Amino acid sequence: MELVIKSIKELLNYHFNIPNFQRGYRWEPDNVEKLLNDIVDFHQNHQDGTFYCLQPVVVKKNLELSKDDNTVYDLLDGQQRLTTLWLILNSNSIKPFWQKLHKNLPKCFDLQFESRDNLLETALKKDSISYDNIDLFYLTQALQSIEKWEGNQIELLNAVEKDIVRVIWYELDKNKDIEEDAKKQSSSINVFTRLNEGKIGLTDTELIKALLLQSDIYPDNQNEIYGRGFMKEHLFHLATEWDKMEKALQRPDMWSMIVGTDYNPLSHMEFLLTLVANKIQKENDYKITDTYHRLFYIISEYLRVPVNDSSNNTDSVKYKAKYYSQKVDEIWSQVRDAFTILNNWYSSTELYHLVGLYYLLCGSGNIFHKTQELFDTYNAENKTKKEFKNDLKSAIGKAIKITEKNTDDNIDGEILKLKELSYDMGHQSRMIKILEAFNVYLHLVERGIYTKFSFSKFKNNKVTSLEHIHPQHLDFEKAKITDVQQWLEAQKEHRAEFNEQTLSDLNTLEKFLQDEKIYKNHVEDCRNIVDKVESFLDKEAGIDDGHMHTLYNMALIDKDTNAALSNKLMDAKRKTLIDRENNNGIYVPIGTNFVFNKHFTKDVTSMKFWMLNDRNAYFKKIEEAYNYFIK
Repeated sequence: MELVIKSIKELLNYHFNIPNFQRGYRWEPDNVEKLLNDIVDFHQNHQDGTFYCLQPVVVKKNLELSKDDNTVYDLLDGQQRLTTLWLILNSNSIKPFWQKLHKNLPKCFDLQFESRDNLLETALKKDSISYDNIDLFYLTQALQSIEKWEGNQIELLNAVEKDIVRVIWYELDKNKDIEEDAKKQSSSINVFTRLNEGKIGLTDTELIKALLLQSDIYPDNQNEIYGRGFMKEHLFHLATEWDKMEKALQRPDMWSMIVGTDYNPLSHMEFLLTLVANKIQKENDYKITDTYHRLFYIISEYLRVPVNDSSNNTDSVKYKAKYYSQKVDEIWSQVRDAFTILNNWYSSTELYHLVGLYYLLCGSGNIFHKTQELFDTYNAENKTKKEFKNDLKSAIGKAIKITEKNTDDNIDGEILKLKELSYDMGHQSRMIKILEAFNVYLHLVERGIYTKFSFSKFKNNKVTSLEHIHPQHLDFEKAKITDVQQWLEAQKEHRAEFNEQTLSDLNTLEKFLQDEKIYKNHVEDCRNIVDKVESFLDKEAGIDDGHMHTLYNMALIDKDTNAALSNKLMDAKRKTLIDRENNNGIYVPIGTNFVFNKHFTKDVTSMKFWMLNDRNAYFKKIEEAYNYFIK
């Protein structure tokens, strides 16, 4: 396999064949104009050492068409871009300038469509958009866009001549099209098929891995320089290390300790490579404008052997081998260091919980920037592990602290006490953060809990809903008949708690709800029945409006489970939670599990209701967790 960055100027004397199994040219005028403008804009604003890189070109030598020194490549991916460049350099408006400015350069690379002879030449002869066939339509349409383009043609051609326009060149070995199935992949059509099925990946991670770990990128006499077999053994060691790191990062809880569910690349090594590439780009001031394959551009540029260095014989094989190997080792050292830090955090129970909670509460925004900041703090000179832990606790405490203006919820005024947070006052986001910290805290300090908090399950199940432990009142002003019917169904699960009068009222309500017309005629009667039942239940639990919407009565759960619990009493909610957890595999945070099993209550008086002593014990534990982080 050959994997390099080639300039368009290098490709000018190449020969390409577009196999007949490929679809035809399909770029729209907007695509063509964007390419033209992007090249010119980049040339006008670029700095030395930077380049405009097109997306990858995947090729394979065609042995049947190749003759003597004229190698013909089957173009398996990237034909839209190369065809557009061919059209640009051969168009009536640009070709004369190219011939005049660059007499010593080939006019353009040779490009042929298999089984569609002279298709490009035919398109050039058309004075307008051709409707003879679909291929000619798109080709002539693109040519018309080029002819009408009002950009700077000289700037465009200079960009090509100065090697500023490049492609990622990905050449497949005729005997090793795909490593996993070499024997079956000897033809271009099989490679193309697998490309379009996503079985040949061209992710940044795979491209960089090829740069760092493929032996064929090193000079031919590497054994002479390093000793026989050294490079092969060295690269095997690096490849093994790479696989071990990838496997470790694939562990759900290690990965979720630092990232959420929105970022999940095919290879988790991408995370480490991004950290390293960002640092390299910053230190070397690389100007990379194209975000596609940005990481690969940065790493490949960093590995580029300098030329015209008077202090060294940069053309010597020995120098190139030594330079390249040193740069690879530098990159690898940074990747290894980043992984070591993450693995150290994961291996420490305390750091695992503190780091994971830090990312959970403070990780919004650029995850790589946050991580680099945390790395810098961790590696700071004279910084002890204890001090780093305290830094994490302080950051977490700042994220959950409520003794300042509640700007996150856009609520005016100040909240002075934890118990003053209220669901119905718009404090949901603050309450969720505090309960997130509370659940992690239990794993961190509670005796008898030997499992780690599962950040992966927590994030994957989107545990971001607040559940009233004792059911909140039905909002009758906004309620539809279906809402009242649902409320009634919830009450049926605990009929044993009701007296005869209440049961009679519920039976009456059920009759009113059988027909919407009847319901509309008895809305007030229905409201009164609901109020009476809810008042009865509140009295049994000893709860009032002062506790209903506060942390005394709130637990963290996922949205679907929240809907399933509905307006059920605590006992019925507990049974539903157990069923969903045991039979459906739904994740229930340990704090929520403890609450509904009254783990924090010393003297349990009733499992049916969320009583005053239950609420006080629960809130005391939340307060304990809160103070752990803010003090």
